[in-house]
Amino acid sequence: MQKKKIGILLCIFCLVIVASCLSNKAPHTESQENSQKEIQTKTITFALPEMFAGHQERLKLLNETLLQDGYPYQLKLRFFPFPNDYFGKVQEELKKSEIDIVSMGFGTLKGGYNEKDLLDSGHILELDDLLASDQGKKLFQIFPKNLWERVKYNRHIYSLPSTIVKEEGTHVVFNTNYVKKEEIDRWDQTIEGIYKLLKTVSWTKKEKFPLLYLSGGIRSFGEILGCEITDGLLYDYKTKTICNPLEHREFIDLFKSLVKMKQEGMMDPSVSYLGPWDRTKQEQAKKDGDFVVALTSTIDQDYLKDNMIMKTFPIYIPSILRGSVGISKNSKNQIEDLVEFLTLFYGEEKYANLLLYGKEGVDYQLVDGFACTMDGADKGWPDAPDKMALNLFCNVHPIRGERFTKNRKQELFSFYDQVSLSPFIGFFARSDQAMIFKKDLEAFVNSLDDQSHTPIDINEIIESARKKMKSDGIDAYLEDVNKQWQKFQGK
Repeated sequence: MQKKKIGILLCIFCLVIVASCLSNKAPHTESQENSQKEIQTKTITFALPEMFAGHQERLKLLNETLLQDGYPYQLKLRFFPFPNDYFGKVQEELKKSEIDIVSMGFGTLKGGYNEKDLLDSGHILELDDLLASDQGKKLFQIFPKNLWERVKYNRHIYSLPSTIVKEEGTHVVFNTNYVKKEEIDRWDQTIEGIYKLLKTVSWTKKEKFPLLYLSGGIRSFGEILGCEITDGLLYDYKTKTICNPLEHREFIDLFKSLVKMKQEGMMDPSVSYLGPWDRTKQEQAKKDGDFVVALTSTIDQDYLKDNMIMKTFPIYIPSILRGSVGISKNSKNQIEDLVEFLTLFYGEEKYANLLLYGKEGVDYQLVDGFACTMDGADKGWPDAPDKMALNLFCNVHPIRGERFTKNRKQELFSFYDQVSLSPFIGFFARSDQAMIFKKDLEAFVNSLDDQSHTPIDINEIIESARKKMKSDGIDAYLEDVNKQWQKFQGK
């Protein structure tokens, strides 16, 4: 019996010792786990134009949520002056491996900003093989295929597509209160055809004009003609040739027709083809339906009334490079980690909305599906530059006035599945002379603007502009660009 008691006491003693050891070891294990978590946390540095206005509290909220969801990524934002020397500063940091992902910006703007310079630096990772991998396919599927085609540079992909730049097209809206459907059906899809149609209409409304001009400048002229007009040259989709716009018959005919309509009182003489100009009266006439024909780059409810018939010129995705976010070739992080983060950020609404808007119910609210302030006002500026810098569109809540607001991703994909690709996709001519001829062409178009006092002679202006471009060396410039185009085609 005595031995039995001793045995029981020994067992109890052993259990106490084991329990004591376990209790002493538990805090050490938890500390090790926390330490391990810190080691596994991976900081991803995102270079952005300084126009980004994101609040640090929203960034903190995003990073906390990523950890709570089991993802080890912590986003760090670094800002650089825009557009002044944005690329120069970013390239310095890319060389030092201080940046993981970088905003490619918003296309060519005044101030020397051009994403092609960043691609030519050799610091941005080519994504072709990565996007073909199992992991990369998830990232690829976030954006429409045609948008991936658009960001090809010398036939390779280096950045995520931009969903901010949207091809809305150029439209002609006919008011059936003034023109019969049969006449509309006979329209030949030219500006001269609009002029001829307006000649048949009796218009008696003083201080108002039968042609409502709300078009979008050089880009719209290209859409009307089925071409791209860039860097002072015309890239013809039909013939796949590049030429001097002032030697292109359809380009000249377009402006001759516009000039006639201004001179004959069919269009407001204060209209500026390249803008900006005061559109207040034009917008009011649109709302009131006081027009026969509208030439417009946007679609809104005023054009969708029962008495309106809309025709749209064929929409193309032009070859203008529109990338958004590139991956550093020199990143200290594993490429797989960067791809997973980008897939999360652009593929999941949750994370993008946190960084853009904050916490729903605290920083913003949804009203009829639109992001609004907590007071119920529509969201807008300063969220617009944030969206541009981060390339957030189809994976965040919409704001009023945007397109694709019901089922964003489905609508976006459906739209881009239907548009055509420019035959010049992936080709980008390089020349130090490009800006000279871009300005020459803009000067020509601007010279056609104001006819409120002395009517202009379009033929004299065309001839003068031709001489100016010729004296600036347009022939040598065009020859060089065409050689690059032939080489690109493998000819």
